[in-house]
Amino acid sequence: MMDKIKALFARYREQIVYLFVGGVTTVIGTGVYWLMIWLGAGVITAQIVQWICAVIWAFWANKVLVFRDRYSKPSYVVPQFLKFAASRLFSLGVETLLIWTGCEKLGIDRYLIKIPVAILVVILNYVTGKLLVFVKKREK
Repeated sequence: MMDKIKALFARYREQIVYLFVGGVTTVIGTGVYWLMIWLGAGVITAQIVQWICAVIWAFWANKVLVFRDRYSKPSYVVPQFLKFAASRLFSLGVETLLIWTGCEKLGIDRYLIKIPVAILVVILNYVTGKLLVFVKKREK
């Protein structure tokens, strides 16, 4: 039984670790979002502040833990971070639009709307990270 579990983990390590990192990122983002709302910030302000906090954590965690990207020269990391930030800006736009629509147009609670939207954003961020940011270099 343990061998099967180990084999499954080895086969799906990247996705499993991504879900963990995405979960932690979601907790960080949601916690900051709720804190900002509690402090009296508007939905958009809370969204931007939580995004900054989540992106800083997520870049490091995705680079090191999920995609095991070991390239560390600034000439590589800076453009990579910019691609990462751009992909996260795109998902921020999607997330903000969905939260605004849920709150303002559908009347869903400001706290509750964050949870289903965050799940969609985790999936979107995995796809963009895998296909656009942490692309493995092909060996010649």
